[in-house]
Amino acid sequence: MVKIVAGKPDARKTPAEAVPIDAGTVLESMGDAFYALDRNWRFGYVNRQAERLWQQRREDLLGRTIHRAFPGFAGSDLEAALAGALTEGASSQFETVDPALGFPIEAAIVANDTGAAVYFRDTTSRWQLTRAFRERDEMLTMAEVSAGIGVWDLDLGTGMLRGTEQFFRIMGLEPTTEAVSIETTRRLRHPEDRDRVTDGFAQVMASGANVFEMEYRIVRPDGQLRWIFGRGRIIRDAAGMPLRYSGVDVDITDRKLAEATWRETEALFRRVFEQSPLGKAMAGLDFRFRAVNPALCEMLGYTADELIGRSYIEAFVPVRQRSASVEIFSELLRGNTSVRQRLVVMR
Repeated sequence: MVKIVAGKPDARKTPAEAVPIDAGTVLESMGDAFYALDRNWRFGYVNRQAERLWQQRREDLLGRTIHRAFPGFAGSDLEAALAGALTEGASSQFETVDPALGFPIEAAIVANDTGAAVYFRDTTSRWQLTRAFRERDEMLTMAEVSAGIGVWDLDLGTGMLRGTEQFFRIMGLEPTTEAVSIETTRRLRHPEDRDRVTDGFAQVMASGANVFEMEYRIVRPDGQLRWIFGRGRIIRDAAGMPLRYSGVDVDITDRKLAEATWRETEALFRRVFEQSPLGKAMAGLDFRFRAVNPALCEMLGYTADELIGRSYIEAFVPVRQRSASVEIFSELLRGNTSVRQRLVVMR
C-alpha cells in the first residue's frame, strides 16, 4: 500500500511516528475525477468523482479496457493524447470533450513505465460562461453595426482613446485595437462645430456633471459629411478629478436627412395650404377644426382663432344637411380617400 507522509518535521517525533495517509484517501477526497490505466488500457483505479461523472460503478470498470467501457473513446482527442503520453512517457494538460460524457473537460495526464494517470474536471460551466460572453459580444457587435453605434473610452490624463471597430468605421478611419490620440478624431469635426463641442465639454467638466452629449458634424477623410450624436460619462476619482470619459457615438446622418426632408415637405404643404384660393381646413374625428386657411376664413367671415376648435357641422352646416355631412365623414373612415358634397353653409 502506498503511504504519503504528511505534517511538518517535529524533533519530538521519529519518522516511525509520522502520520501516514493512504493514497486512496487522497484520491477519493480530491475534487477532480481520477482514473489510472495500465499499458494495455485497462482500468486499475477509478475514484468516486469519476464514478459520479460517468455514472458508472468502479466495480464494473476495473480490469476492463477504456475502449470496451466507453466505445466513443476510440478515435477521440483523449485517446490520441493518452497514446502519445504512453509512448513518450510524458505529461500533458489540455482541454477537450470527454467521449464518455459528451461535454468539455480539462484533463491532465501523467505517464510512466507502468501506465498513465488521468485527472479531469467538468468545465461545462466555464465553457457555457465563455460561450455566453462570446454570444453577448457578437450581439453587441451586430447591434453596433446595425444601429451605427461605436463605443469608445478616453484616458483624460494621456489623451489616448480606444474604440471598437465600428467606432472607427463611423469616423471613416481604419479600425485598430491600439490607442490613438484624441486629436485623431477631433480633427474630423466640422470647422463650424469644433468650438461648440469643445466649449460644451469644458463647461460640463467644470460644473462637476458627469454626462455630456452633443450632436455635431464630421468630415471623414474621404470627404463625406456625417452627423454624429455623441454621449459619454465622465469617470472621476474620490476627489472629483476627471479620469476617464467613456461613451458611444451614433451615426444619425439618415435621421438628419429625413428631418430635413420632412421640414421641406411641411413647408411646401403649408405654402400650398395657406396660399390656395380654395377654402381648406383640417378637422378631427369630432368634426372640430384643427387648421383653416385664409380663403376659408374669408368665405365664412371668421378669423382663424374664431374657427379653430369649433365643430363645423354644429356651427356652419344647416340642420337639414347635418346627417349628410356626417355620412361624408363615415365614407372617409371606411377608406374613401376623397368625397364630394354640395351644401349650404352659414356665415
